[in-house]
Amino acid sequence: MMRLLTESGYRYFSEVESYITRYVKERAAIVALDYETTLSAVEANPQRYTVTVDVSHLNLPDQSKHVPLSSARFRATEGLFQPRLLGKDNPGVHELVQKAVQACGVDTRKELYRNIFLSGATTKLPGFAERLEKELCALVPSSVLIQVHSGPHRQHAAFLGACVAASLSNFDEMCVSQDDWLRNGPESMHKWSLY
Repeated sequence: MMRLLTESGYRYFSEVESYITRYVKERAAIVALDYETTLSAVEANPQRYTVTVDVSHLNLPDQSKHVPLSSARFRATEGLFQPRLLGKDNPGVHELVQKAVQACGVDTRKELYRNIFLSGATTKLPGFAERLEKELCALVPSSVLIQVHSGPHRQHAAFLGACVAASLSNFDEMCVSQDDWLRNGPESMHKWSLY
């Protein structure tokens, strides 16, 4: 998003300015269901797709009051599915999900594809769940049902899961103590090994 804002004439590079970029992203960014089609539509009529984010209350050094965004709204998020657009040689998030499911036993894969739960604030971007489901449907056989679940508090899912784990009566047994780690090192992690 910083790079795309720079292309539009807004230069936010410092650590504090990165919060401005985050603020703009959280209010305007979307994930396009079909990137090429959406890009063509925006190029044909940029005014129709432009959204303006009010930043007047942030007292920016350049006195900006509004940040208009058109194609940057979805171009910034497309790197999640097509990292090569950002110059990265990594798989997209849909490919990572498929790889994780394929690494599991054949008998559990269909169940896993039906139970994909999103976690993290980036997954709250409008269109993320739908796009992930669409991309996964293109990767797996049509006989496999893909269901992506997106809970309302998924930006806090890791914290909520940790709270549940910490409240369990056997939590102390689940933990690796400092003494265990100093005595056994990485071997102390094998108590969770399924093999």
